[in-house]
Amino acid sequence: MEQVKSSQIVIRARFEPVLDGSEIQALVGHLARDHHVRIIEVDPDLANHRVVLMFGGRRSRVLHTFLNGLVSWERYQAGSDGESRPRCWARISPLSLTKLPSLVKQVQSMLPVPVGTAGWQTGQRSSPGANPEKPAPSVHKMLNTMDLKVLVTPWPVLFAIVLATEDLNSVETLLMALTCFQGEVSREVNPMALYSLRREYDSIYKNLSQLHTILDDAGMAHRIRVICRVANYRLQPLAQIYAQLNEVFRHFSLRVQGCQVLGYVPLESLLSSSKLILPSTSFSQRAPLDTKLDYLIKRLHLDEVEPFHVHRQILDFLLQPELVEEIYSSRAN
Repeated sequence: MEQVKSSQIVIRARFEPVLDGSEIQALVGHLARDHHVRIIEVDPDLANHRVVLMFGGRRSRVLHTFLNGLVSWERYQAGSDGESRPRCWARISPLSLTKLPSLVKQVQSMLPVPVGTAGWQTGQRSSPGANPEKPAPSVHKMLNTMDLKVLVTPWPVLFAIVLATEDLNSVETLLMALTCFQGEVSREVNPMALYSLRREYDSIYKNLSQLHTILDDAGMAHRIRVICRVANYRLQPLAQIYAQLNEVFRHFSLRVQGCQVLGYVPLESLLSSSKLILPSTSFSQRAPLDTKLDYLIKRLHLDEVEPFHVHRQILDFLLQPELVEEIYSSRAN
């Protein structure tokens, strides 16, 4: 299993301009030529003339497919009647954080643009004035008209807890206070009341700000959802964030109804909570992967608000669906 995690990457790329569905089909078809590359999601936005593609697989195959796709896209745009400059903004993420430094180095050696890391510490050491590896001159010539931006970061995990209460007024007050801190204050709010709210909820807002959280009402009555964007799930395991958010809200008569993972998640981000949740016995540490996953999902309450789909939300299983069959068929046997 370690080998599977370490060799997989996911790319989420936005291509512009896109005028019709046939252009999207041609772009997807080019990326899907390599049977080792799996298309995960296609999100067209023809109203704004763009499409977001998400695909992944083994690192070397995916990066070469992506580079060939960029070249093909630029050539297609050069031969079209459009006057807009072709653009592509992409985020490349490994499914194992230990592979991030080598991934940054490889992407820098392949693409003719500076590669951003969004402040992420990759652990690479460089002497003052040292330059990253330069791509081949042929790549410079092929992608000389494209507006290309590439970011290499861990996959951002959106982990949320859903809070429920019968006291609707306290929920409204809490949301109002946090909205005040974010600068979206209604003109009808009394200045003295606003000052009192800010003093009362100052500590809770500081705690939430440190966790990079967003609040919404989740579209449900008497509910609020606290969404936390997790970049380094090794330093901040999901179980630790759950405990911190529980501590923040326990004084407000808000009980946790359950938790959610919004969108996709690397398997490693779930397993990072194993040491905090699983009993420290040799049996639990040697337990099969399916047993660990079931226990982690239960302890993180990921199935209580809405079902958590292991085979559709865990990126490792999306890229290699045969792993699901192998892991869970062993239980059936």
